Amino acid sequence: MAALYHKLDRLDSAREDYKLALQRCEQEDDNYFKTLAVTLSYNLARLYEALYQTDKAESLYKSIYKDHPNYIDCYLRLGCMARDREQIFEASHWFKEALQIDHHHPDPWSLIGNLHLSKSEFGPGQKKFELILQRPQTAHDPYSCLSLGNVWLQTIHQPMKDRNKEKRHQERALNYFKDVLKRNPKNLFAANGIGAVLAHKGFIQEARSIFAQVRDATADIPDVWLNLAHIFVEQRQYVSAIQLYTNCLNRFYKGNNTEIMLFIAQANFKNGDLSKCKFILMRARHLSPGDNVILFNLAFVMEKLAISILKQVRSPLKNVLDAVRELELAQKYFHFLSKLTDGRSKLDPYQANLEAKACSDILSQAQHHVGRARKLDEEERALREQQERTKEDLKAKIEREKIEKVKMREDELQHQRVEREQFKLKAEERLRFCEEVKEAKDSKKRSKKEQGENRNLRGGSDEDVGIVYERPKKRKLGGRSESRKREKSGNGRGSNRKREKVKNSKIKSKEFIDSGDESSDGGNIIPINAHTLTEDAVMPVEFEQEVNTDIGTDTDQDMDTDNDQLVDNNQLLDSLTNDHVETVYESPNKSVKETGRRRAHISDSDSSLDFNK
Repeated sequence: MAALYHKLDRLDSAREDYKLALQRCEQEDDNYFKTLAVTLSYNLARLYEALYQTDKAESLYKSIYKDHPNYIDCYLRLGCMARDREQIFEASHWFKEALQIDHHHPDPWSLIGNLHLSKSEFGPGQKKFELILQRPQTAHDPYSCLSLGNVWLQTIHQPMKDRNKEKRHQERALNYFKDVLKRNPKNLFAANGIGAVLAHKGFIQEARSIFAQVRDATADIPDVWLNLAHIFVEQRQYVSAIQLYTNCLNRFYKGNNTEIMLFIAQANFKNGDLSKCKFILMRARHLSPGDNVILFNLAFVMEKLAISILKQVRSPLKNVLDAVRELELAQKYFHFLSKLTDGRSKLDPYQANLEAKACSDILSQAQHHVGRARKLDEEERALREQQERTKEDLKAKIEREKIEKVKMREDELQHQRVEREQFKLKAEERLRFCEEVKEAKDSKKRSKKEQGENRNLRGGSDEDVGIVYERPKKRKLGGRSESRKREKSGNGRGSNRKREKVKNSKIKSKEFIDSGDESSDGGNIIPINAHTLTEDAVMPVEFEQEVNTDIGTDTDQDMDTDNDQLVDNNQLLDSLTNDHVETVYESPNKSVKETGRRRAHISDSDSSLDFNK
């Protein structure tokens, strides 16, 4: 159960089961349980190693080989732990200790060969793997064959002027991979090696097809991801290549592999993204400060980035000054790399020296670029200041216009308020005038009513008065208003019609009017003695009230017409008085108001008029 949990990466459960199994084995004295306890201890040490608890794992390994000195796997694991800590000499010591136990064991030789290959010592590493294949028991060891194929493949990456030699190395690598694939057709590593050789020969599409098939078969081999990303770079699909490199780095190495970081930086450099390339190289240098390859690449990218900034005519002053500082720092890096002659460096000091001289030449021209950028910066600053001033002026102008608009609006509102107050005052004056007119009219009516009552109290007998008024007939509703409308619609012709009616009144130039004469409407006519009329003659109270009631119903628009009619009646009465004639008053419906408003003034006598109903 513990071993199964271990393979499933359920390490906590596996640890608990390992401990329970060890406790059970310690309780037994049988040799079988003692042998089983050694295996459980080794597996528990591997579990601690997977949990990065190297101290516990190392103590368990050492306790095992002390009790069992021939347990060769403990020496190999101690050597691998030292190798992972980059303690190469200590790792080599543990591997050699394992060879002393079994000199023909292939695992120690393979691990020693890998140590040589990690240091780019291809010759010693090749000999270790060939030694394994020389023995009959391991003549066809697949791991050794694959390692030798990788050795021949690695030599192709070295600068080589002899093209025939390069082809021979490619063929040897291809033969090793083919031999492994023939013996084990399901060996994915051999297929991956064949795809790599085809890519070096220029068969890009075939190599891509092989890598895609291997990755479809299993996604647990990081080399397949890297080779497929290399194919994308060759096809100039830099974005896809960067994405594949990044996925491989995060999935298999948790983002801490400097070699893959170099691949990502190279893809960004070819894609033209120098800033991101510089950022990746700085991360890689942080992980491996002593790697001269990373330092050289970083200095080279800094140089190219500074040159690209200085070539831009419109580069800001700040960017130009930063580029000059970056260029000086790159020159220092190249000088440092050009002085390394210990033989352990993977770089050519001559190439570093050439790059340092190139940086010096560019720095000699840097002052020209700085002066140009400074002049451009001053012009831009002056332009910005002018724009700011213009902007401020425009803003001030807009504010002034806004204030003026507000002021104009306030003035307009104030003017409207003043006009409104004036209109209200005029309206109030008109209302007061109307009220005064109405009051005057009412007072006039009251005074007339009082005068009529007084005259009735002082009035004479019926015998002295020869004037008879007929009782006025009641008007139909709407008749008067319709007649007035017709008069108004006749453009001022109504007053003329009334005057004509007054002129056509039945006046007879006799001292007495015969009783046999009748008015046009059939009313009785009473003879009037003109000498008996006085100024105090008044109308009957009932007739005056009816007339006043009719007057009250008039509107202000008819006042002018009524005044004209009253003037005509006064003139008629004056003519009657002066000529001493007998006058007959008719009482048609339309003339009741006119004849009832005024009193007849006769200057010859003081007798009052007696009006009969």
